[in-house]
Amino acid sequence: ATSGSMSPIQVAIGGQVKLPANTYTKTDEVFTGWNTQADGGGTSYDDQATYTASTDPSESDLNVTLYAQWGPNVQYMQNFTKDQCQTLASDANYTVVDSRDGSDYTVRYINGACWMTQNLRLSGNRTLTPADSDVTSNWYFPNNSLTSGDSYTEARSAINSNTSYGGYYNFCAASAGDNCSSSDSSDSTNSICPAGWDLPTRSQFEGITNQRSAFSPVYSGSYVNGSLYSTGSLGSWWSATASNSYGQYDLYYGSGSLGTNGYNKYRGFSVRCVRSS
Repeated sequence: ATSGSMSPIQVAIGGQVKLPANTYTKTDEVFTGWNTQADGGGTSYDDQATYTASTDPSESDLNVTLYAQWGPNVQYMQNFTKDQCQTLASDANYTVVDSRDGSDYTVRYINGACWMTQNLRLSGNRTLTPADSDVTSNWYFPNNSLTSGDSYTEARSAINSNTSYGGYYNFCAASAGDNCSSSDSSDSTNSICPAGWDLPTRSQFEGITNQRSAFSPVYSGSYVNGSLYSTGSLGSWWSATASNSYGQYDLYYGSGSLGTNGYNKYRGFSVRCVRSS
């Protein structure tokens, strides 16, 4: 530990005692429990677990040391609240982790909400659940590639080796199968965002168009007709708001400016999620 102290406790031979709550801390790490060996190779105990003393009379005066165990201080997106974001990310980016695949992302508190400031790069071939994703029921995210061409009805995606570009998703994939039709003009309520996060609405996007520096957009391009175009000159992010039956609003980044527009849902655009509550 780097700070904190705890007093010894006593327990009668063969008796039980509830361990006191840990008060030690260690910089940049999180307490994971106790162990009878410093290297974690002995018997483990959770914080405030019940400890049972030996019944061996020869151990009636035994001193037992429990060693604090530590692990990486991981803040998962699924548990990261808007209030935490306001406290930790109002003036600079803060790093959180998506529990679904271990990818880390920077976030920023902008205009009253918590925004991802990097493009999502969640790959397919996995089942999204309400516990980990922005879905109301389990949805299997297929591993169909955008390089196969355009599609309204089949969820397709592609993950770029350049992590700043991240992933690309047609709207069927971005909406976690919620909108996979060229004749559906409803706004999406499901998405491939982490649980507690959403695809931004058009209104939310329009609220940050003057916050380019904080949002940190990239010219990641988009997929059309099976190929990636406009890297280096255009960025596009899906919104949850429909523009018409076959189109969806997006946030676009071009010539150094942010704005919104409507595009066909078969295109492969980037995704950034928002936590507003």
